[in-house]
Amino acid sequence: METTGSRLILYRNKDAQFRLWPFADIHLGQAGCTKHQLEADIKQVKDDPYSVWGLFGDYADFINVRDPRFDASVFDETILAKELASLGAYLMDKIYKYFEPIKDKCLGAGIGNHEYQYMKNNDHASMHALLCKHLEAKNLGYCGLFDLYLKHDAGLRGKSVSVIKETGPVKGDGVFKVRIGYHHGFGAAATAGGKINALKKLTDQVDANLLICGHMHEQISKGFVRLGANEDCTKIVEIPYLGIVTGSYLKTYHHSVVSYGEIKGYPPTILGVACARIIPCQRRLIAENSIVLPESAARRS
Repeated sequence: METTGSRLILYRNKDAQFRLWPFADIHLGQAGCTKHQLEADIKQVKDDPYSVWGLFGDYADFINVRDPRFDASVFDETILAKELASLGAYLMDKIYKYFEPIKDKCLGAGIGNHEYQYMKNNDHASMHALLCKHLEAKNLGYCGLFDLYLKHDAGLRGKSVSVIKETGPVKGDGVFKVRIGYHHGFGAAATAGGKINALKKLTDQVDANLLICGHMHEQISKGFVRLGANEDCTKIVEIPYLGIVTGSYLKTYHHSVVSYGEIKGYPPTILGVACARIIPCQRRLIAENSIVLPESAARRS
């Protein structure tokens, strides 16, 4: 578990609303990876001055020919056979090239079970650390906590938002602090109820305002509340927190491909990211699940 300190966002517009994009479960290297959707979402982050992001594991599939899970029929057909000789480095380079245009907005990068297994089985423990170095981002590990401070600065010059990736505690007027807890995810729940229970398990274990969980290839969000008391224990206090399951870019069902999810009978996946919207002036956190309608559906409407 990692505790990686604080990040600071300075912003000029006092009514600004921020989006945190928790990218996870991209599974680059799999035939079912929707690279066009990933590219579109990265472009949104790049074009929006009020968007920041993090990486929360399984960003590539990392299943090489020595892995018993290897199945050539579900491999991305654009990857040449010669790349299998250095698959980890190849996929890491591809991930970096996707996210390099928005690395200045990165709050940190973590690993999932696919990165962990690949690094362990191939004696390559430094692989993820190298990606963090290139992204100039904190290494979030598998799970952990960090603080995000948002400070209104009416005198900010040059741009409307400035992201400072390393800072200590921030004091003073106009400061809103969000403690963020995260875990790549765990379990093999296939039903909506099972997945929400996994999210609840995380939120019961980690004390944070915003809890981010991946691995489940789903977009789910829910607000929770704990009961406490004020400092002299004379009044009941409700302590709210928000849990988000991140979403995925891997299709369960893909034409002419028999995937692991298809064999297991998993449901189709909602593609893309479930974002957290942060409104400092209202001290409000909002979860945003989203879908992209195909053109045929848009025409029918």
